[in-house]
Amino acid sequence: MSQLDLIGDGMATYTGARDTLDRYFTPVELVDALMSRINPLTGHECRRLGIEHSVLEPCAGRALSIARAVESWGRYYAVTTGDVDRGADVDVHGDATQVDWRAHRGAGYSSAITNPPFSVWRELALHLIEGGHVSQRVILLLRLSVLEPLKTDTEHVRLLTGTGLAGRWGLSRVLVTPRVSFRRGGKSKSDSVTTAWFVWESHYQGRRPEIEFITCSELERWRIARAAGEIGGTT
Repeated sequence: MSQLDLIGDGMATYTGARDTLDRYFTPVELVDALMSRINPLTGHECRRLGIEHSVLEPCAGRALSIARAVESWGRYYAVTTGDVDRGADVDVHGDATQVDWRAHRGAGYSSAITNPPFSVWRELALHLIEGGHVSQRVILLLRLSVLEPLKTDTEHVRLLTGTGLAGRWGLSRVLVTPRVSFRRGGKSKSDSVTTAWFVWESHYQGRRPEIEFITCSELERWRIARAAGEIGGTT
């Protein structure tokens, strides 16, 4: 798969109109900015230690942009993809909030990274965390309006505060992104709300999450690096 395909594949299907499956392309530079912060070891160290990071992308869509970007950061990332769209070329078809993800691998995953439909983010996060499908990190790209919990939405409050989450999971990091466009061909050049990578980690309950900012200049550096084939340095 060429760099051009990785950056552009699937973009033509994401127009200014609302997608029927709430499915929008994730700019690859957002994934690169995330990976630069969570990439735990170099490729050499992983090969020496025999480590493989199993990553689940349960809402991969047709472009598979997150999955492909994660894989390009090192061969020790093994990514399993899923989507409700039967036309998507993924490993598992089904509702991400209902699928028994462990059954498709024989075990859980170390991490999950996805840009989910906003309407089901709570159900998905709880399914992955409390269902035991992921052991270390669950990372969702969400609107910052997530930080406005409703008094009547107890699940929302639990996810933000970590109160009562199984395995002492807690929200560890919020990586705020510049406002970007998730649709191509629309009147606006950016989404209506700023987004952030929300990172939940096991055994983090009771601690305060760290807040970091991904700048526009950083995203531009990642665009240039990817176009030059210089991503991660972990192959």
